[in-house]
Amino acid sequence: MAEMLQRLEGLENIMAVELGLPPDCQPETLGAVLDAARGELPVILSLSPEQVPVLIQVLKENPLIPLHLTEPRGMLPTSQGEWVTGRLYGPAIFPLTIKTVKELRNEGLQVIASGGVTTSWQAKALLAFGVMGVGLGSILWGVDSADFFKHF
Repeated sequence: MAEMLQRLEGLENIMAVELGLPPDCQPETLGAVLDAARGELPVILSLSPEQVPVLIQVLKENPLIPLHLTEPRGMLPTSQGEWVTGRLYGPAIFPLTIKTVKELRNEGLQVIASGGVTTSWQAKALLAFGVMGVGLGSILWGVDSADFFKHF
């Protein structure tokens, strides 16, 4: 990772790097990731709500590193009895997002929030909690781009 980040530092128009954490990331792994990520480019950590309780101490020790709070992960069985994992999307995710944002902001951490935002009041609520930005995921999948750009 250190080599990758060093190479990115030499490229034009790279403003920051967002690093996704593995679902089972442990505090010592996060510490090693942060050590390897030190360089000239700002790093944003991407994590889901279920990772926060496990990693909160290391996150509090690095309050200047912005966090991108993404959608939580889940798991469902297939008809063949295998398990499929992935991100969960939809409006039911918003209460979990705002609860986790509140916890992170109470610790003084910088947050970009995604997850369950389907209305403007939800985006405004996250901004009122002091997030740096609001990610719009699944809500944009069903938007007609012609309608979307009429508002700008």
